[in-house]
Amino acid sequence: MSENLLSKIIAEQTEILLKNINSVVQSANLEAEFDGLNASRFIFHTLHSLDKWFVNPAEYKYDENSSGGVAENLSVISSYRQGFDAAPGVVISRENLEKYAVSVAQKIRIYLTKLSDKMLSEKLDGCEFTRLELILGQFRHVMCHAGISSAINVQNGNGWLKYFGLD
Repeated sequence: MSENLLSKIIAEQTEILLKNINSVVQSANLEAEFDGLNASRFIFHTLHSLDKWFVNPAEYKYDENSSGGVAENLSVISSYRQGFDAAPGVVISRENLEKYAVSVAQKIRIYLTKLSDKMLSEKLDGCEFTRLELILGQFRHVMCHAGISSAINVQNGNGWLKYFGLD
C-alpha cells in the first residue's frame, strides 16, 4: 500500500462531497420552506457545520466575512438548540452561500494537503474525536442535508438536485 493512500482517497472523495454541496448551493430554491425554515437556512447550517467540524472544532472561530456577513446564529436550525432564531423572512442570498462555500472548500483543501494517514487516528488538542471521525461525521452530515435540500426542492415543485457519486 502506498504511503498516505487513505488520506489521498479522502481528499479525492472530499472533492466529490464539495461538488455535491456546490450543486445544492447553485440549484436549490432558497426561499422554499420546510419545518418553518427556508432552504437557505438549511444550506447555511450545512456549510457552517462543514466549516466548524471538518478540521478542528476545538479551535474553530467563525469568520463572518467569509459568509458575506451572515450572522452565525442563522446556522442553528432547531428551536431546541441554543442560539436559535427563527428569523422569519430572512433568506440568505445565493451570493453569500456561494462565498461561504468557496471559503470552506479552500480551508478544507489546505487542510487535506497536510493530512497524512498517520494523522487520521490522532485526536486534536481539546477535541474528543479523531481526525477520521470528524471527516466521516461531516460526510454523513453533508449528504444528509443534501438529501433534505433535494426533498425541499421537490416538495416545492422543483426537480431533484444534481448528485455526484463515484462514477
